[in-house]
Amino acid sequence: MSSSIRHLGLKITSAEWREEIYDSAPYDEAAAAYGPLTAPADFDDIYASTLPLPAGGSESVEFLTRSRIFEHIALTTQLAGPIPFTG
Repeated sequence: MSSSIRHLGLKITSAEWREEIYDSAPYDEAAAAYGPLTAPADFDDIYASTLPLPAGGSESVEFLTRSRIFEHIALTTQLAGPIPFTG
């Protein structure tokens, strides 16, 4: 079990893996341009599109801004409907 967690931790810290799985390049660029969200006060902050993606927003770094995750999810679900969870 601990080796699986360690392996997952190594994968998550790999920029190539994050880009392949999550298409994280714009968010990595935003963190480089605007600063990382690593302070304890940043625990519920994210870099999100100024206009949510369902409303036609872009994931380009020029359109990413720091926002609160809960407000961003609430606005996105109002535009696109509830988040489908599978179980």
